[in-house]
Amino acid sequence: MRSGSKRIFAGLLTSCVWLAPAQAQTAASDATDKQAVASGGDIVVTAQKRSERLLDVPVAVTAVNADALVAQNLVQVRDFYNTVPGLSYAGGSGQTTLALRGVTTSIAGNPTVGVTVDDVPFGSSSALGYGGRLSPDLDPSTLERIEVLRGPQGTLYGASSLGGLLKYVTAAPSTTKWSGRVEAGASFVEHGSEGWSTRGSINAPILADHIGLSVSGFYRRDPGYVDNKSARIDDWNSARGYGGRAALLIKPADSVSILLSALVQNLDGRGSPNIEVSPADVPIAGPLATAASQGDDPYLTKARLYSGRIIADLGFGQLTSITAYGENRYQASPDQTVRFAGLFAAFGVAGNRAVLSNSFRTDKFSQEVRLSSNGGGAIEWLVGGFYTKEKTRGEQTLDALNPTSGALVQRLLAANFPSKLEEVAGFADLTYKFTDKFDVQAGGRYSHNKQDYLEVDTGPLAGDPIPISRSSDSSFTWLVTPRYKFSEDTMLYARVASGYRPGGPNSNVGDVPRSYGPDKTVNYELGLKGKAFDRLVTYAASLFWIDWSDIQLAQTDPATQFVYFANGSGARSRGAEIELSVRPWRGMTLAGNGAYTDAKLTNGLLGSGKSGQQVGNTGDRLPYAAKFAASLSADQTFDLGNDLTASLGGSMSYLGKRLGTFASAPATPRGVAPAFTTVDLRGGVEYRGISFSVYLRNLTDKRGYTSAELRAAGNLAGGYNLSVIQPRTFGGSLAVSF
Repeated sequence: MRSGSKRIFAGLLTSCVWLAPAQAQTAASDATDKQAVASGGDIVVTAQKRSERLLDVPVAVTAVNADALVAQNLVQVRDFYNTVPGLSYAGGSGQTTLALRGVTTSIAGNPTVGVTVDDVPFGSSSALGYGGRLSPDLDPSTLERIEVLRGPQGTLYGASSLGGLLKYVTAAPSTTKWSGRVEAGASFVEHGSEGWSTRGSINAPILADHIGLSVSGFYRRDPGYVDNKSARIDDWNSARGYGGRAALLIKPADSVSILLSALVQNLDGRGSPNIEVSPADVPIAGPLATAASQGDDPYLTKARLYSGRIIADLGFGQLTSITAYGENRYQASPDQTVRFAGLFAAFGVAGNRAVLSNSFRTDKFSQEVRLSSNGGGAIEWLVGGFYTKEKTRGEQTLDALNPTSGALVQRLLAANFPSKLEEVAGFADLTYKFTDKFDVQAGGRYSHNKQDYLEVDTGPLAGDPIPISRSSDSSFTWLVTPRYKFSEDTMLYARVASGYRPGGPNSNVGDVPRSYGPDKTVNYELGLKGKAFDRLVTYAASLFWIDWSDIQLAQTDPATQFVYFANGSGARSRGAEIELSVRPWRGMTLAGNGAYTDAKLTNGLLGSGKSGQQVGNTGDRLPYAAKFAASLSADQTFDLGNDLTASLGGSMSYLGKRLGTFASAPATPRGVAPAFTTVDLRGGVEYRGISFSVYLRNLTDKRGYTSAELRAAGNLAGGYNLSVIQPRTFGGSLAVSF
């Protein structure tokens, strides 16, 4: 038997490992740098790898202040996703796939959104290293801010920023001030379990004005709320997260700074927020219950990031060097008894549990060096080079386990698949100021990468040896951005920019393509930013049109059931985004934003009509993107005198209807997640560094579904997996700052 035909487990890589698709795409701005907004001050970002006012950046950027996230009792960084117009995510069981402006086709594949931590690329750039599925879940207390850049960012940030970029900026140590903070919190989920969290941080100036050290850590327990009826486990989808960060800032001279940092994040848990429904949308096991798994389905993710950054002022320009090493690990052991029942009967192990385990580890080195002008003249420029090398070790096993004791009965398959990726790039960016009001920015980046992939299988399901697969490709990305300033606080810009995703090798088996090429996007955008009415109103609006060509698609060979990637089809995404903040009186901030995203195929999907391959027709909507998403919020602070302050706030978010991934047969309908609205309330008091806050999320206990995917397993075939949002949750926290 051919290797591919025996390895039917490989055809399940996309669906089995990803047990818990969940999404959130809304548009709220209540967490957007409230401190600056409340005072009418300017928000400073580094979206273009230099410090600039947010109002001056000719890119659609949402800046989220980490202190605002902490103040709102948000213990996971993904809790801020609903504050960004056009941002959607699919996540669960330790995995998170991001998309911006609707640029995505599935949870598998290379990432379409780049992620950096202090300008260091996070995770793998390849699907072989789970690059499209693993994003950092940083604790907000370790951060200074989060910048979300919408639209392709291929010139300055390179591979995989096809739809945009998430840029995490950690808090830098102070060399002059002692400070610290400790916090403890608890939450209670209706129909679920309890959660709690602790976090703490301290900053110490080791040598005044020259050396500063900051250390932070956190531990949290995320409550569960979905019961596993088959395994008889209540609140099955619980988890715990823990980690920390240490940073040392050294300033040997006024013109030189050195920042050394180490970041550690861990998440382990079980289950998923998925429930099953029949084709008639009737819950099979209950509105907050699942019957698909007969086990606890544990998972574990680990992230390590060690970096060193040197900044030197050379007089005529600034030299920046960033050296980093990262480790990312993922392990999951989902129960697949229903799916593999027929296979187990054929191999004489019927009646046992089937567990499909996956383990990945990616080690990544990166180096960036760039030189930029100090500004002030008619020309601003930046040039740089980038190099990265990553190695991934993957393993997948299919085991038959005793249903009572859990002991191993037989290992039917063990597959090991190491891979490598190496990339080198050079980039340049230049802005010419024709007048004090009008300038034009232009930039380009050339990238080249090469990849290797090998697979070695053992066990009864293993077939013939699979030879090594290799691929290489090159890409050039560019941007042109004219900008006109009507005044110091009002700016109009146009932007044309491109992005790309690297291609890669397929397993060298069967009749599938040996490799697939990069896909590309070109974004056409018109934007307006400004402040008005004596800086009491802040606004940003953009119109965009994205052309997406040579889309990378996950396909299944109908003869071997082997998953591979191929290029084909095209799509376009067009829409509008708006963000608005108003301070009508002292202490009050009204905020809101909205996004309209119309993302559709412009050509039918590759392989349409063939069994096991994605099916899509011209005009079909892309997965996960809601056409409409919006949010409103109001926050009022009160000065009660004698150093006592209080706050009250609330927000309402709307998420429109979304479709699941493309079906694998022409007559099969796609999953549909209906639109829903949630309401949150919050309040707190603070007295001389001691603060107490409470919150109520999902006030109406809305049973909203954030994704819907077709099931294709055993007696549940034809139904759907729905990922349900957390029910009504009440919580609070007590914090002391010094």
